[in-house]
Amino acid sequence: MKTTSNNYIYLVLAFLLCLGTTSIEAQKKRMLKDKVKVLMVAHITAELDLSKKEAEEFWPIYNTYTENIDKTKDKNLRKLYAKFWQDEKLTESEAEKIIQETLKTEKKRFELKEKLVKDLKQILPNKKIALLFKAQETFKRKLFRKYRDYHSKMHKQKNSLP
Repeated sequence: MKTTSNNYIYLVLAFLLCLGTTSIEAQKKRMLKDKVKVLMVAHITAELDLSKKEAEEFWPIYNTYTENIDKTKDKNLRKLYAKFWQDEKLTESEAEKIIQETLKTEKKRFELKEKLVKDLKQILPNKKIALLFKAQETFKRKLFRKYRDYHSKMHKQKNSLP
């Protein structure tokens, strides 16, 4: 009877350990996402050179836009793409579904960007809106460069270990 009780305890401990590890990973992911957002805000603020009044009106509009863009990320589409990237053996109907879902997502994102521009034109000159587009691209490039450099460094360290 004691062995069954011990097995149960070990099973519960293993489950809690897995649950805790998953929770820690989710927390790390959230912290990284928050850090990227802070860096993006600083980058955009510096690039646009917003006045205090402009910033007070700009950030609620921009935050709503980014939240809505995040909502367009379709989990079903990601699953389809994952299958495509893993084995590239899609049926015609799966390929059609990817095409239609991609077009639907891109159309929604375009509509959100049009609304962003329309809303920003109420508070910012066109030049600053154009600078926003540039700032978004330069931020993405910096982020990808940091990601690439980090992984390159990690790869070199891994290969240099005895």
